[in-house]
Amino acid sequence: MAHGWRLPGGGLDPVSLAPVELPEFGQSVSWLMCRNAMCPNFGRHYGGPEPKAGDKAAHDGRYRVELGACRLRCKFCDQSFAFKSNLCIRPVARHFLALSLPFADCPNPGCANHGANVFERFAKRGGRGRRYRRDGPFRVACRSCGARIRLGEALHIERSRSAKRSVAGILDGVRTGDSVTEAVERLGVGVGTYYDRLERSAARLRDNLAWRNAKLLHPRFMKAAQPVRVQTDVLEASLQRFGEVPRHQTLRWIVSVAELPDARSYHILAAHPFFLPTSRCPDIDETDGDRSLPLWLRRWDALEHLHQIKLDGFAVPPDGLPDVSRNGLFVHSPYAELAHFLVVDGMLRRFPRVHYVMDGDKALCAAALTALRRSVLAGRVEAAAFQHDKEAGRAKRKAGGRPGRADSKSRLAKAWRAAESRLEKRLNPDGELPLGVGAGDAKVLAGLFRSAFKGAYSATGGWAWLEHPPESMQYARPRTLWLTRRPGQGLEDGGPLLLGASLQSVDSAFNSMRSRVRGLRRPGFRAEPGRGYRDRYFDVEFVCAEVWIYLLLRNFAPRRKAERKALPARAFGLMTPKAKPVNLLDTVWTFRLGPDHAERMSSWLSR
Repeated sequence: MAHGWRLPGGGLDPVSLAPVELPEFGQSVSWLMCRNAMCPNFGRHYGGPEPKAGDKAAHDGRYRVELGACRLRCKFCDQSFAFKSNLCIRPVARHFLALSLPFADCPNPGCANHGANVFERFAKRGGRGRRYRRDGPFRVACRSCGARIRLGEALHIERSRSAKRSVAGILDGVRTGDSVTEAVERLGVGVGTYYDRLERSAARLRDNLAWRNAKLLHPRFMKAAQPVRVQTDVLEASLQRFGEVPRHQTLRWIVSVAELPDARSYHILAAHPFFLPTSRCPDIDETDGDRSLPLWLRRWDALEHLHQIKLDGFAVPPDGLPDVSRNGLFVHSPYAELAHFLVVDGMLRRFPRVHYVMDGDKALCAAALTALRRSVLAGRVEAAAFQHDKEAGRAKRKAGGRPGRADSKSRLAKAWRAAESRLEKRLNPDGELPLGVGAGDAKVLAGLFRSAFKGAYSATGGWAWLEHPPESMQYARPRTLWLTRRPGQGLEDGGPLLLGASLQSVDSAFNSMRSRVRGLRRPGFRAEPGRGYRDRYFDVEFVCAEVWIYLLLRNFAPRRKAERKALPARAFGLMTPKAKPVNLLDTVWTFRLGPDHAERMSSWLSR
């Protein structure tokens, strides 16, 4: 048995299995919990092994640890969950947070202010929670340990007319979707200069986008009467690298689109790449020995390990192309999805009701239930998984007609309704199940929910009894599973969520991003040397740079005057009707996050 699996007395080490504290999000997170929404143990973190007879130590009687299979089993619903590391959640979550909202904290891991956001803890003099002080126009200092923290991006963009024309041409190139070759030829600069200025411009625009997103945290968003709808799915981008033969790598992006019921446009709320830059993890070299540790002790299990990505035999890049390399590691699923939902939940924390709809992917659903468990238990969040019958869709397109109706109600649906009917008769006036009454039916419901959830991922899944909404557009025979259904809730309680379930807005966002961002385009079947290579030679950071520019352009800056009234930021309440759209070039030259922004944001949140 490897060191760390057991305590000297023979029990499991409860410290290494404990939830990880995330002060950046004000909560703790753990993979070791029941994710069966119909089970009373849903969202309850594993609290350590049960003691032996006569041992008065704290224990958890809700779960059973299966060491041989590295799984945690719920004693109520009998569902089991694979062990995953809690220790590697925080670096990815912190990085995704900084991509979407203004975030900076004390860099000293041993300081009490490590994890305390400057932009939320920088109230005016005398305000509560003041943990930092000014240390220059773009820098603050920690009041606890004295560490200096730089806010925003120090980009050092050359302030010459030629540089400004070059940056303007780069932004216009992203706006129009020009290839790298076309932009370089039109601007008359080297490819290295183009990439350098693209990254620097995008970093400042990304900070500006994060600052504009911060308005979501303003108290006025608490007045939203109807739930905000959020649709989430994963987009794949193809990256081509040079070697002895052309080789492709896949970069995944998780994207969430937000809608208000009365809005005609959608707002791209967050888009996060499955990638962690080395600059965000100074001690990332420690990944080499991580694989030899037990699952729950690994600090870098979320990342691609160094011994897996040492690529030899690469040829020299063609003339005119920079010798770029991967400055970070890809993030594995479902850690990226978990970090994404933590950030999105934080961005929408002022909204009293949020409805999530996501693709019926196991990793996506498991991450959402793990990240949103506190909001689900509080009744603020409901989530649904959406799928459609792809085979029926193909038949519909081929035949040009409508596919046959769904099969009749399954035995699973009948068993569910029978157990639910018996259980509802035993509920007290407050909608709660009296202790010890109807426990058998509650257990049956929890087990049926587990069966439905598992069946959702096969072609013959037995949950046609939740067929919502009707067929529309590209969705043939759509099926929706209400992931956050709690004991005692009837179908009518989730009616608005189920009837509004769709992924059409996030699909529209994907199509729009593919048409505007070169790195997100689907690759051709083959690439010939020369011009074809240049348009596909993208490192992760360059794809990210173009996405940040596109997001600000899509949400806040119209391409044509006719689009100004329909800006997503206006519909979502992030721009007043009279506010001028963003000028990308002015933003590059003038914007940088500083203490004034931190003071304003912390002032909002202290009310």
